[in-house]
Amino acid sequence: MATQAWRDGTGDIDKQFKCHEMSADPPKVLMITNVQQLARRMDKSVYYRSRALSGHRNVTVTGPGCDAFHRGMPVQDLLNRFGRPDFLIHGLDLGATGVPLVSGLADLDIPTAMEIEDPWEAQEVRQRFLRENCFDYTFHTTRPLEAAYQEACPSTRFIWTPVAVRTDIFRDYGIEKTNDILFYGAVRDAYPLRVRLLRLLEDMGRSGGLRVKIIPHPGYWDDGYVTQDAHYVGEKLAQEINRSWITIATGSVYGCLFAKHLETAAAKSFVAGSLPDAIRPFFGRGFADLDAKEDGEIVDRLHALLGDKDELTARTEEGYRRIRADFSVEAYSRNMVDLIDRLVSTGKRRSGTPAADVSS
Repeated sequence: MATQAWRDGTGDIDKQFKCHEMSADPPKVLMITNVQQLARRMDKSVYYRSRALSGHRNVTVTGPGCDAFHRGMPVQDLLNRFGRPDFLIHGLDLGATGVPLVSGLADLDIPTAMEIEDPWEAQEVRQRFLRENCFDYTFHTTRPLEAAYQEACPSTRFIWTPVAVRTDIFRDYGIEKTNDILFYGAVRDAYPLRVRLLRLLEDMGRSGGLRVKIIPHPGYWDDGYVTQDAHYVGEKLAQEINRSWITIATGSVYGCLFAKHLETAAAKSFVAGSLPDAIRPFFGRGFADLDAKEDGEIVDRLHALLGDKDELTARTEEGYRRIRADFSVEAYSRNMVDLIDRLVSTGKRRSGTPAADVSS
């Protein structure tokens, strides 16, 4: 059974399959993804999602870094090796090169889907890739750009599959709250509220009135020398969040739900910053909006939150329970298998002829 987040995110599908029951024998899924590259990311949330999915019966994950795989190989070679799946997923191939991990996708007569993350990057390349390889579906994490992609790729159905968090890492460690406010993450033009909040928090920290901790961004790639002693990643980051009353988590100009929002709530810190309106109900009272016109109003909101620790604790607890229930990697993998089972019941949506290129 899909969690509430997924029911809302794929509502049109639920209406179509409102009487659907999970098959007694789960669908056989082949996922082709760049396992090596995902494992090298500093943010390993996508890697953890693919690992959780691979733990399900009838799900096989392969790609660069796996035995007997080479880029550009015929997809039929994989089908001959692993058997014919009911559903095939072309996972994230970071870098948006537009070059598929395997060839022959357009000729398959089984349902196919492509994962998309950060869809604002190389949009035309990705849209052309979707059309040329005749993907039936995409699984994406950024709903505001869905309409633009749908217009460019009318034969592909776009389905929101939200990000997830590893709740065994981002959890309540029972650490004393020694930070009033924690700030971490990249700071650039794509995150205007984050840029503004950093300036305000630096001023608040210098004034001595609040205990503000600011963690430098560690970068995006693990070069082999990164350790938790050198950077706040993994368990070290989770523990720093856990010792903070409030952690700043903002969206971007693209209106995203980020792993940062989930990490904060799952590690039992209060989420303050910005969220898309459609996402806020999933946090209940465990979120506070800081996107105000005046700087003084933002400062007042933070002081008000910290001024009533009993109320802040209760609101933090609500967000903690909700996010851990709906957005764990375990919930993600269960929901994905359930979603695929529903999609498989429709069969292949169209032939292997690429849709017309509507970008010209």
